[in-house]
Amino acid sequence: MTIQTYHYTDAELEEPSVTAKDVGMVALGFILGTGVLAIFLAAFMFGGAIGATLFGFKF
Repeated sequence: MTIQTYHYTDAELEEPSVTAKDVGMVALGFILGTGVLAIFLAAFMFGGAIGATLFGFKF
């Protein structure tokens, strides 16, 4: 009597190409990137408003 063994294929043994960690890191990058961009634009606009005020521009 022989015992049947199952041999996994290479495709079954390799890890999935995109993991949940990859998706999470991309999402985190978008969130942080958007936050940094918002802060940069707010500072840029604030600086522009101060500069316009210094040069006598009336809002």
